[in-house]
Amino acid sequence: MLQKKQASTGGWVNLLSDLWQNISKHHVLGCQLTLFGSLYTYSLEEVGSRHDGIAIAQQLESALLKAKSEHWGIGTIVTDNAGQCGQARRILALRWPRIAYVFYFTHDINNLVKAVLKSTFQGVAAQAASAVNCLNASSSKWLRRAWDIMKHVYGVELSFFSLRETRWNSMQACFASLLCVRTALQMLWFESRDAQDFPSTLNVFGANLLDGSSRN
Repeated sequence: MLQKKQASTGGWVNLLSDLWQNISKHHVLGCQLTLFGSLYTYSLEEVGSRHDGIAIAQQLESALLKAKSEHWGIGTIVTDNAGQCGQARRILALRWPRIAYVFYFTHDINNLVKAVLKSTFQGVAAQAASAVNCLNASSSKWLRRAWDIMKHVYGVELSFFSLRETRWNSMQACFASLLCVRTALQMLWFESRDAQDFPSTLNVFGANLLDGSSRN
């Protein structure tokens, strides 16, 4: 599919690489190819005990040569921002000057999100995280009731995503999973608020209902 997209658009794919660890504790170099939002896991090659810039450059060049032999047009190589990865990018830039070399911004974004979670936004994030964790932990009761209301209101049952400080996209996923079914969650609170076992963390769903300030 990705090769068809490359052929039809004339685009150059991005080669993403990172060091992964499998369940057998073996380290492998994972390479993925991306183009216009489509992603293809291209190769998983076991690496040795060397992790210096020269070794990484050799491993990446091996993946690059394989990709080119299979008619992939590589326009960009993306690596981690560690020092040895930077050295590998500089080595490859001398050997393959027509390719762009960049590093992941993920770690910087994760640090930014962690800083946001420690700001005045901290209270809102904590409430959202607690509500999601409470619902997911009560899969047989409160989550089930939330799903029943969703099914009645929207015709579908949607999941709630937990917030993780070390993953920037988890904040967006957590908030979106709550906001996109806001009416259903407000109905859950309104119908169940007087129950003796109603979790206090879920009262956030009805925080603005009684004063008439809620907007759906």
